[in-house]
Amino acid sequence: AGVPAQPPAKWPENLANKPSVEIPKGVTQLLDLTYAQYGARKMLADVFLPKGQGPHPVVLIIHGGGWAKGDKMKFRSIGLEMTKRGYVSMAIDYRLSGEAHFPANIHDCHAAVRYLRANAKKYKLNPDRIGVVGGSAGGHLAGLLATTSTVKTLHGNGGNKKFSSRVQAVVVMSGPMRISTGRVAEKSMQQNHSKSFAVQLFGGTIEQVPQKYMAADAHLHIDQNTPPILFQYGGVEDPSEIQPTVEKLKKLGIPVGVLTHYEDGKHGCWNNHPWFMPMMEDIDDWFREHL
Repeated sequence: AGVPAQPPAKWPENLANKPSVEIPKGVTQLLDLTYAQYGARKMLADVFLPKGQGPHPVVLIIHGGGWAKGDKMKFRSIGLEMTKRGYVSMAIDYRLSGEAHFPANIHDCHAAVRYLRANAKKYKLNPDRIGVVGGSAGGHLAGLLATTSTVKTLHGNGGNKKFSSRVQAVVVMSGPMRISTGRVAEKSMQQNHSKSFAVQLFGGTIEQVPQKYMAADAHLHIDQNTPPILFQYGGVEDPSEIQPTVEKLKKLGIPVGVLTHYEDGKHGCWNNHPWFMPMMEDIDDWFREHL
């Protein structure tokens, strides 16, 4: 008794690499806010407010997990870091594939943007400067959200329907844009396809429910109204899958970037040091230029 606890000689690897999730000085956190509701089902979000009077730019944060797992806590460190830099951040839960098939998850993402605009005065945010960041499956949802602001069938009925769900800039971290072609579609047809995240999300393979895959295909939805998109990949990942999308954006004159300079970074490296801060710097730079 009375003996102070000693830190371990060496922190466990999984703790040593994780970014801090302490609340920075001047940041206000509002936890478990209901941003959308479907009957009794409430969709929850954590909002982080920076110091200052605003109106502040906004970052919507969408976690990954194969559309099947994860929650808003997964990207909490990203929200806090962006808020330290002057953004209102909102990290959301969305309906996972075990609860509801597509398009439930993208309905939630559109509802989240509408909620932000509906509460612009309350949170001292600028409704004309909303960005979105997503990683892996969340990166797909970020890209799909950005490319479907006029596709009403994907907007859902989560509330605040008078408000737009258009976003002004996007960061996709290692997320697929093509769903009806490429790697995601191919995996849905492999021998053990029942374990495919896409099959779980859509309720079938690309051959069984092609319309769902096409509706979820952000690449197909790209048009002249698509906002600027930055793609980030860990240094050991292969960004070739995104090249058709990059070319399509360039042809339309839409600002696009592909960053792969995060040396030795694997899929998901954005949540670990030493990659976390360089990736946040690049996200901040992208939004400062395009939001």
